[in-house]
Order: sequence, then structure tokens, then C-alpha cells
Amino acid sequence: MGRVTVLAMTTFQSGRKIDEAAQRASLRRMRTLSTCLLVAMAALYAVSRYLEKRYPLFEISRAFSEAAIVGALADWFAVVALFRHPLNLPIPHTAILQRNKDKFGLNLATFIKHNFLAREALERKLGSVDFAGRLGAALADPGNAKAIAARLAEEAGSLAGQFEDEELKRFSVDLMLRNLGKMKIVPLIRDVLSLMVRENRHQDLLTEVLTFTGGAIERNREQIREEAKISQAWWIPDFVDDMIFNKMVSKVEDALLSIHDNPNHEMRRKLNEAVRTFIQDLDRSEGLSRRINAVGSEFFEKPSTRVYFEDIWSGLKSKLMGEISDPSSDLRFHLEKAILFAGRSLIEQASVRQGLNRWVHTSLVNLAEEYADTIISIVSDTVTHWDAVKTSSTIELYVGKDLQWIRINGTVVGGLVGILIYIVSRLF
Repeated sequence: MGRVTVLAMTTFQSGRKIDEAAQRASLRRMRTLSTCLLVAMAALYAVSRYLEKRYPLFEISRAFSEAAIVGALADWFAVVALFRHPLNLPIPHTAILQRNKDKFGLNLATFIKHNFLAREALERKLGSVDFAGRLGAALADPGNAKAIAARLAEEAGSLAGQFEDEELKRFSVDLMLRNLGKMKIVPLIRDVLSLMVRENRHQDLLTEVLTFTGGAIERNREQIREEAKISQAWWIPDFVDDMIFNKMVSKVEDALLSIHDNPNHEMRRKLNEAVRTFIQDLDRSEGLSRRINAVGSEFFEKPSTRVYFEDIWSGLKSKLMGEISDPSSDLRFHLEKAILFAGRSLIEQASVRQGLNRWVHTSLVNLAEEYADTIISIVSDTVTHWDAVKTSSTIELYVGKDLQWIRINGTVVGGLVGILIYIVSRLF
């Protein structure tokens, strides 16, 4: 991980150096071009000045070059004055960016606040962005789902590795027991039982218990028989005792089978009544509720309970880490399926997608509005801490190439204005 980070940083820094070198070379070429144009205009002026007495036509080229020199020098001064003092002379109102860096940062922050973080601008921009649709398309792609599951597994392992096992176990168990101890058990029991009765799950549970009990008796018949022999009277013959035992076991098995196969059995009816009565007692009896809650709180406060949960946590953590780090494990498979399902649900269910988009849009707008001052203070404070000379040089590096066109245009436009002035002066 450390080597990957170093490699990424090295690549980023190398890329930045290459970019700055290209910008610097481009700026140098544009400076050379604009300066050569100024020198050419000076040479043209000298030649025209020398030849105009003998060849009046050169008066036009002299007027052009003269005005071009003035335009080029004026625009050179204007461009240089943005970034530093021309010729290193402390001329007033030059080195504008260096002197007004802090004001520039504040104005930039204010501009961002009013033009990018304004509620109307955010709502207009975010309203056209389908965040949920893009997220759904990304999650529904099997390759993305696999990559996301792998990344989640990697991050989970990395997070778990940041803590000592004992420290993480103690923290997790403390958090679990503290919240379980504060939980009201009676409402939970009542809701669970009500749900089971409403969907008839308690009868399904009874059926499973009966199946398990019948199977356990059949599997352990000989062991039960041996245990029964210990307490039998010495004078009862073994064949009589075996007959009695087999008869009793058969009766029990028949009773279990009868309850199992008959949905209207008296035992099932009594179970219905008992569960409904218990739910009503939970609602009406405050004493029963207090006793149950007290038993629950006492259970979670026992040292033996902590040991039990710590053992569960250790086994669970080991199991989870093993499963999540194995690309072929069931956990990774189900995680990928869950990601794919979430993506397809977002794509197929327009109402879910619209609801999620509304929530994202509203949340982002509210966050931006609430923290706008904090955001712009970060911008202004960051600019304030920049070195003035370095900031000015960096800005010049990235925009200076375009600003050199001001010098070139000033040279050409100045020359054309010079010709115009010459023509007007000759006419009038």
C-alpha cells in the first residue's frame, strides 16, 4: 500500500513537472514572438525614417511602425504590470497580483459563493443531474459490482487492521451490550410475537419443534432405554420392561405425529390462546413488563454474558475476515449480487430513482447553503497563505501565453491606428 501511494505521488509530481515545463516553453515562445515583432517594428521605423525624405511612400510605413512601437510598449507594460514591477522599478499600481493577492482571494471566494453556491444556481444545475440513474447504471454493471465488492472487502480488511484485536473486540462488545442493555425488551417481544401470530409463524415453529423432537427420540431410542434401565425395579423382567418402554415411546411418538399432522389439533389451539394471552398481558401488566425488562438488563450486565459475546465476536470476526478476503466465498458472491440488485432496482424503479434524486439534490443544496461561508473561507484563507511572488509567477505561467497575444494585437492595432492618423492628418 505504501509503495503504491509513493508511486502515485511520484507519477503525479512527474506529470505536473512535465505540464509546467510545457507551459513554460510555450510562454517563452510567445514572449520571443511578441518581442521579435517589437524589434521588427523598430527596424522598420529606422529604415522608414531614413528613406522617407527620398521616398515619401515610406512615410506610411514610418507612421505604421511608430504607432506599432507605442502600442507594443504600452501593452508590454500593461501585461508585465499584472505580475511584477516592469524593469524592477517600483512604479505605482504595478505588480497588481502580488500586491492584491489577499483581496483577489476574497473576491474569488465571494464570486464562488454568489455564482456557484447560490441556492438558485445549485438547484438549476443539480436538477438536471440524474445521480440515481448514473449510480444505478454503474452498480448494475457486473464488472463494476465485482470491483466495488473487492474494494469494499479491501477497505473492511484495512479498517479492521487499524485496530488491535483486543481493542476492537472490547469496543464492539461494549457498544453491543450497552445498546442491548438499554433496549426495551417487552415492546420487541410483543412486536415479534404479534407478527408471528399474524402470519401463523408460531405454528410453523411448533411444527419444526415437533419434527426435531420426534427425530431426536428415534435417533436416541437406545440411549434413552439404557437410562431407563438404571431406575427400573430389579424384580421386573427385562422383556416386560422393554414392552412397557416401547409402548410409552410409541404413545409419545403418536402424540407428536398427531399434533404435527393436524392443523386443528387441540394443542395448536391452546398454543394460539396462550400466545395471544401472553401478548395481552404484555400490554396490560406493567409488573410483568418491568420483570422482563429487569431480567434482560440483568442478563446483559453479567460477566458471563460479556465472555459469551466476546467468544462470539472472535469467531465472527475470524469468519468474516476469511470470507471477505476470499474472492470465491459466498459472502463476496452475495455482496456482488446485492450491489447488482441495488443497481437494477434504481434503473427499473422510477419512483425509487426520483425519490433518491430528490433527497440527493435537497441534501447537497442544504449542505452548500449551510456551509457556504466555511467553503469560501477555505478559498480566501488558502489564497492568503500563498506566497505572493510564487502565486503571481504560477498564474503567469498558465495564462501568460494568452496575454502575449495582447502585445501582438497591440502592435498590429497600434500600427493600423498610426496609418489612420497619418491619412486623416494628410487629408485635413
